Amino acid sequence: MRKELQVLYLKGFDGGNNEEFKQKLNENDVVENALKTLLVIDADSSKYFKLQKLFSEAIKTGHKSQQLYFLFLSHLCLAYLNFQQLENGKAVFSIIDQMDLQKYPSWLIGQYYNLKGYYYFMMNKPKLANDAYLNSMKHLKRNNELYRSLLANYAGFLSSFGLLNSLPDIQLNDFIELREDHHSSLSHLLRNMLYTGNLENLSSEMIQEYKSMYATNKSIIMDPVEIDIAFSLYEFNFEKLKLTKNSKVNTKIKFLELLLEGKINEAFNSIKKVDGNTTLQFLGIFKMIPYQIAVETMNESVINEIDEKEPPFNYLLDLFVARYYLKANNIDKARFHFKRLYGRCIQLKALNRLKLEIRLAPELEPEQVFDLMLSSSQEIKIFPSKDSSIPKISTSLLVGHSIVMQNIKKLATLYADIPNPVLILGETGTGKELITKLIVQKSKRKNKPLLVINCGAISETLLESELFGYEAGAFTGAIKARMGIFESAESGTVFLDEFADVSLRMQSNLLRVLENNEIKPVGSNETRKINCKIIVATNKDPTQLVNEKKLRDDLYYRLNQFSIQLPPLRERGDDLIELTNYFLKINDSTKSLSVKLQQKIIHYSWPGNIRELKSVIEKMLIWYPLKTIYEENDLELSTVLNENKKNKANIDNSSVPKDNNDINHLLANSSTKAVRLKQLIAFLKESPDGVNRVKSAKHLNVSLITAGKYLHYLCDQGFIKKVMPNNSPRSHYFTLK
Repeated sequence: MRKELQVLYLKGFDGGNNEEFKQKLNENDVVENALKTLLVIDADSSKYFKLQKLFSEAIKTGHKSQQLYFLFLSHLCLAYLNFQQLENGKAVFSIIDQMDLQKYPSWLIGQYYNLKGYYYFMMNKPKLANDAYLNSMKHLKRNNELYRSLLANYAGFLSSFGLLNSLPDIQLNDFIELREDHHSSLSHLLRNMLYTGNLENLSSEMIQEYKSMYATNKSIIMDPVEIDIAFSLYEFNFEKLKLTKNSKVNTKIKFLELLLEGKINEAFNSIKKVDGNTTLQFLGIFKMIPYQIAVETMNESVINEIDEKEPPFNYLLDLFVARYYLKANNIDKARFHFKRLYGRCIQLKALNRLKLEIRLAPELEPEQVFDLMLSSSQEIKIFPSKDSSIPKISTSLLVGHSIVMQNIKKLATLYADIPNPVLILGETGTGKELITKLIVQKSKRKNKPLLVINCGAISETLLESELFGYEAGAFTGAIKARMGIFESAESGTVFLDEFADVSLRMQSNLLRVLENNEIKPVGSNETRKINCKIIVATNKDPTQLVNEKKLRDDLYYRLNQFSIQLPPLRERGDDLIELTNYFLKINDSTKSLSVKLQQKIIHYSWPGNIRELKSVIEKMLIWYPLKTIYEENDLELSTVLNENKKNKANIDNSSVPKDNNDINHLLANSSTKAVRLKQLIAFLKESPDGVNRVKSAKHLNVSLITAGKYLHYLCDQGFIKKVMPNNSPRSHYFTLK
């Protein structure tokens, strides 16, 4: 390659993109003329196709300068890839890949690897692309103009996955400085911010600058309307976008609405209609959406490609896999991928993106995900193996020095080795299972199995089989006999959670177990002796259940001999702040609470008790990981009702149907469901024009499915009515009667 051409080529920011270089190319030479043509024509694919003969002839002819021949081939390959002519691009790249380039200047080798990175990116091989881009940067010095161009290309690739913050600090700073010289760098920066949800650094000046740039150059990457859509998406507010006449925007909004309603397949089909194929990739910022339908469109082979040892290049694939495993009830694997996802989101400043994904996922509850991200590796089990040992319990419930907690610890120790059953009472989230583990650890059975089953979570038929076991042939599918939980525990412990939810017939069977220490498997005529300790728990008032004939009185009297009443968190006095500090400092002792935040915590009713406290503290740590002193506004308590404000949100007695004892009783207690129903009715009172399901979900900070259940429950109970102006579900809303 002629020396003057090399100097001029490297003078341009984009490599060859300057008039002097183009003018020096010899139009009488086939390759040089083809290269000049590639550099001169604009981004019009039809012009490239009309020049196929010229390009084909140049490929066949070659050039005495391998460097010039490489430049021609590389620009031609880029053109094909840009216009989605992937087969042509693949053919040209194969020619380049066979060239011996190692003897040429380092800048040319750097450009080769940069092209290779783009080639692999377009071929949907991001890991190989990243390796190639990294290799390209090693061959260029920072003071080289081409270095800045190739860095912009690499940054563009990373921004399409929200990975710009994975660049080393020096390269990241170099890239940010490119805004003054290169229009695409601003586009890449904006796209990365939108993809990760890192919007606090996105100024109005940057947006205006980008929109002005787009007005004069439509070929840059992202339509500005994507910025407005992304902001609305992160704010969970689509109303203003519905007014647009842009068909692409309306299609995307329709997709989101279907997604939020849990209509996964319909949402997927709406994409196909737009794209014309089965691709899940939206343009621009809407690449995020595929992960919302991942659970419905994945297959086992895709899951197996996600290596547990090496994180996937696209960090959101861990969300894809975690949701798959959660649906398959493989809690350990779901937890692993959620925890790895959380760590990478911290590194990439993508916590807002993670928060959005969790809110959009119809099957996920935020508290559930946070528990998995931050919990230990202890398995969440219904029927663990009989040789499972008792894990060492967390000390969180034991934190605090209130008199009531000291008495509970004494009772747990006292009841540890008695053969009689133990009854644990308390609201949801007060720590009934944790106290059970404490009783076991204090007992001689501590090295024996602890088997846990939630009686209210499974059907009566399945529960009977799980508790008592069954004989071969007892029912269809019972090919061989199986021991139940009482027999499998041997001399260990069985914990029956929510036992008050079982039927009266099942209660009769349980009474026989408690009185005689014997069971009768399903399909058997013989009884078998058991030797396990039994602990039962409920979050309901057993005396009221007895009065309502929903709980056998003889069963209750048998259980109530040795009972432990766990207090709600709001009644534990100074333990509340002590517990809060425990959860706050469990991983970092330098963190603390402001006085105002402590007051906010003290004056809150905590209907979800310890579970809710742990969840909101962990959420606060996730969203503000770098803070050392947390302020009042850092802690979100929007999902439940603050007792100090209940007069505003409570229900007027006149609005309660006098003949509905069930809901009167429900609203009188402080369960999470009751609190949310009260909050929802208060919201309806403040909204004379009515509310729809989306607004209700946003107000309660719950999924659309959960909000819909609350609204229909209130309809059934006569509190509210559903108004349907037309047949479209979107037009339906709810008002107070």
